[in-house]
Amino acid sequence: MKSIFDINLRGGTLPKILVVEDEPVYREIIVSIVQRLGYEVVSSGSAEEALELIKQSFYPIILLDILLPKMKGTDLSRIIRQMPNSELYFIIATTSQDQKENITEILSAGIDDYITKPVNFKQLMIRLTIAENYVNNIQEKKKAEVQFKDSEEKYRLLFENARDAILLEDPETRLIINCNKAAEVLLKTTKKTLIGRHHKVIHPPQKADEYDDYIKKTIKENGVIDREVEIISSSGELRRAILSGTLYHSLKKKALQLILHDITERKQLEEQIVQAEKMKVVATLATGVAHEVKNPLAIICQGIDYLNRKIKTDNEDILTTLHDIEHAVNRADTIVRGILDFSSISDLEIKTVNPNKIITKALALLNHNFKRANISIGTDLQKDIPPIRIDKNKIEQVLLNLLMNAIDAMPDGGKITVKAYSDIMELNREYVIIEIKDTGPGIPDELLAKIFDPFFTTKRNTGGTGLGLSIVKNIIEMHHGAIDITNASDQGTIVYMRFETDNKE
Repeated sequence: MKSIFDINLRGGTLPKILVVEDEPVYREIIVSIVQRLGYEVVSSGSAEEALELIKQSFYPIILLDILLPKMKGTDLSRIIRQMPNSELYFIIATTSQDQKENITEILSAGIDDYITKPVNFKQLMIRLTIAENYVNNIQEKKKAEVQFKDSEEKYRLLFENARDAILLEDPETRLIINCNKAAEVLLKTTKKTLIGRHHKVIHPPQKADEYDDYIKKTIKENGVIDREVEIISSSGELRRAILSGTLYHSLKKKALQLILHDITERKQLEEQIVQAEKMKVVATLATGVAHEVKNPLAIICQGIDYLNRKIKTDNEDILTTLHDIEHAVNRADTIVRGILDFSSISDLEIKTVNPNKIITKALALLNHNFKRANISIGTDLQKDIPPIRIDKNKIEQVLLNLLMNAIDAMPDGGKITVKAYSDIMELNREYVIIEIKDTGPGIPDELLAKIFDPFFTTKRNTGGTGLGLSIVKNIIEMHHGAIDITNASDQGTIVYMRFETDNKE
């Protein structure tokens, strides 16, 4: 059968008509009248022949005699109504005067209208005008539906294959009704898990209400949703994204379409550039200052040592003063050495290393410290973890520094969990991720952005110099790796370190 829109028209707008009448003379009369009205006409003498014609071409209007040999007109009408897109046909029955009492039965067969014989020219013209209007309206509606379905299919393909995460939500309840594959990857969850949950579930709890209020206000004011937000995956990983949105109208419903463009790596790169420039300036100044201070400190140390050997006294004030001076000089010397470590970029001794081995060694070196601080250790190290190319001693220094920070964060004891696993990330590259999580109080949000700044410390009263994490970050970036520190969703702090693997595949 031809397409429902493959319609042969004469005059550009008039639909083609099929006349089904078994009486040849009467059939010719009806055909003649219809042709005079400007329609293209095809005629048939039986229901069987008419059915074959309908299968081969499309006749929107059918003038159908009820009393046909073999198959009745009502039976043919019922067959037509079982065909696909049967609503596109307008069937007019031609009946004799003595059949008028059977009109209910005729209409129940799916016939739209009827006209009695002998056919009156004016009455037929009215019936055909009604039929023509119906056919034109239903065809336009069908075309619109087909076009909309094509548009919906194109949207579906774009939706599913988009690189950015897309969420569809009910604009009233803000419940998620659909999401694409990119959203599942970004949020590290499944569509089944997301659907039916509130939008706030994708944001950190402390930010969720703020973002939700912004979206509701923007929708109410018919504004454009466009702002930077924080999102949190099912694993607790915090990422940054540009949130944009608009109301999306489908055939049956209205939805809020939200797009999340992940900018985490871009932000990290920007921060690394700013940090690198800052550290370059600080390192230059610090190196000069450190060298200028180191020589006077050495002289003071020698002087204190000389006085300790030469002065023989039991005077507590003198002994306390000498001890305080020595302690202050040692602290100053520690700071100077830290500055020099921070500012020096020495050559790396790169070797291929199993990350699990250096983690195990670092934990073993601090075993006594863990026991003394009443801290338990948990590990989750991927057995088949790929190797990484690093300076083993420097990364060991990094791990020891971070583990000591975790110990300091839990003066009343707690637990440290160390994980190591591989993951495929941006540009389809494989990385090794090392996580160190403690159960301490966490880091205040306002301080998280400053923790890698040189000389920033929350432990100044206990001898902290504020250089430990700066040196850690410097070492990791020398390995072309990355580090991030966030507060865990339940309790404590998580340190994430990332190194590219040495897999050659």
